[in-house]
Amino acid sequence: MTEWDTIARCQQRLRETTPLPADQHLMLRVVKIQEEAGEVADAFLGMIGGTPRKGVCKTKQDLQAEVCDVIATAMVALYELAGPDAERIFAAHIDGWGTPEGAR
Repeated sequence: MTEWDTIARCQQRLRETTPLPADQHLMLRVVKIQEEAGEVADAFLGMIGGTPRKGVCKTKQDLQAEVCDVIATAMVALYELAGPDAERIFAAHIDGWGTPEGAR
């Protein structure tokens, strides 16, 4: 079983349990990416003590977990958008990063 198999199962479960109409599922997945990105920022600030009121309250492991949540959430959104082609689309996109023209 691959990560994409897990993402497909997760996307299917979310489709079955989300109370919104099917045509709004993609919107929800895209907005969820931003929510998770905010949690990355919060974890980073907590790790470096960037919020004086809270001080250092997060660990590197907390930050790593939040980054993983962003990645997985984005994968679910891509699967919602592209279905089983998501893995191929993502691989082709990432492969382009290895070229001088594709460097980000």
